[in-house]
Amino acid sequence: WDLANFSATGNELFLLDLGTQRLVDMTATQRYQVNTMQTSRLRIYYGSNLLEKIKPTRYMLGEAYPNPATTLVTIPFVLPETGQDHFVWMEVYDLMGRHMTTLAHGLYPSGFYQATWSLENDAVAGGMYLYKLIVDEDKNKVFTGKVIVKN
Repeated sequence: WDLANFSATGNELFLLDLGTQRLVDMTATQRYQVNTMQTSRLRIYYGSNLLEKIKPTRYMLGEAYPNPATTLVTIPFVLPETGQDHFVWMEVYDLMGRHMTTLAHGLYPSGFYQATWSLENDAVAGGMYLYKLIVDEDKNKVFTGKVIVKN
């Protein structure tokens, strides 16, 4: 589709990948690659004020990108509607278990989020790092992922 003509309508167009819980603003991009090993269903939303209306359906920690990374890493995470805010910690560790940085800490309402890690600001050495998302104070929801840093 033609993004120039589409944006003139004032409406929004979002794609929700139900497998990865990734929300994609299709007015900002013209394509989305589907991994059929993770996704079997997609939802398309068209209209106005969609970010207020689209609700995630489950907890999810996305894959860091780009991976491998050299300057900046983005790590998506999703918190479903539960009627209350979620207490969230997202931290990064090296393979020796040393804490590198905290990317998120505090109360978050239901929604789609992205934490960013500036490798340049933290003077990060090349290697593999683990990121961990802990949701809610009882720590019963823990998700992990890995990212490779190239210098």
